[in-house]
Amino acid sequence: QRFAEVDVLSVHQLTPELAADFASASRVVLIDAAADGDEPGSVHVLDVEPDYAAVGAFSHHVDAAALVALTSALYGDAPPTTMVTVSLDSIPHEERLSAPVAAAIPDVVAIVTRLSLEDDNA
Repeated sequence: QRFAEVDVLSVHQLTPELAADFASASRVVLIDAAADGDEPGSVHVLDVEPDYAAVGAFSHHVDAAALVALTSALYGDAPPTTMVTVSLDSIPHEERLSAPVAAAIPDVVAIVTRLSLEDDNA
């Protein structure tokens, strides 16, 4: 029951409509994959800071920093938001994870668990 109060959303892209979900959360953890040129399976953790300059400068797709800023602008505050990214060797055309990316999944789970436990102990 450690994650009884966790909501999981699976989305293809971040949209302004997600600001309402962000506003109702005590913490947001975004998990993404990126063909960023780093070693496949590398896991990166970044605290997302709001980008207030981007508010109003987007259409249907926003990045994490703009979404945090939009949440704060619309709802008066935004929860701590962390982006956990796994590096890909390429954007896959099938639903299967490459071996290095699959091997990184336990690390991602451990990071999300640690972030959740930090909030519980705060």
